[in-house]
Amino acid sequence: MKKPVWLNPAAVVAVPGALLHFNGSAADWQACLYSFTQPIQLNVRSGASGFTVSLAGVGGVLEGPAQLCLTAGEQSFYFPVELRNSKSAAITPRDYRSPKTVNPDSSLQQQRITHAVDSYRNLIPSEKDAGFFGEQEVNLSPRSATYRAIPNESLTAYYVQPGSCTDIPIEARYRRDVDSYQVTVGPLVDRYQNQVADGTLVNFMYEGSGETYRMEATVLNGFSTVMIPAEHRSRYRLKAAIQNAVSKTITLQP
Repeated sequence: MKKPVWLNPAAVVAVPGALLHFNGSAADWQACLYSFTQPIQLNVRSGASGFTVSLAGVGGVLEGPAQLCLTAGEQSFYFPVELRNSKSAAITPRDYRSPKTVNPDSSLQQQRITHAVDSYRNLIPSEKDAGFFGEQEVNLSPRSATYRAIPNESLTAYYVQPGSCTDIPIEARYRRDVDSYQVTVGPLVDRYQNQVADGTLVNFMYEGSGETYRMEATVLNGFSTVMIPAEHRSRYRLKAAIQNAVSKTITLQP
């Protein structure tokens, strides 16, 4: 069996709507497009002197090189083609950030890479950038929050965490009902006035009667509180520390 003759050959086949005319024997022909993603079965309509291959049922494809395969019985014939969509599809922007989490203690810079794809997953050339991808360095706001590079897509979220505590306001009062000193530190913020992270460890160190003591507590909503037993109304000198930040020293007395 001879190879069918493609009567209207084209290097680029537009989808949908392409009609490919072939001159060949009256065999029962089948046609399929093999792209690098998946095979696409085509319609074949026989005529007086050949047959026509139709891509009308295909809405859109992932563009690129493909092979048009014509099969009759045990014989197959291949024609290299380039697939293209004849109609534009919905375009979706993509925005990738690295790192996803930044901290004002180190750097507020991100690398941003952008591109766009249509609903058939084809890369769309950028009008702004010369090519398919755009790349830039981004300086972020120091305000701690969860941000989205694309507003309605949660997968594009990136995070600015609070930095280290820079100042520790401290106050204390004697609680007669429990015979203890209630010591509170806060509000605890970083240099950009972000509330320090919940769970940050605070060390309370106090001394009295020749002894030195230490208590630990964690931060919640910018504050941390401990209760120090007065023990016969002892008098203490106390300070609090978070990493390298240290509060002023205060005196605890009834």
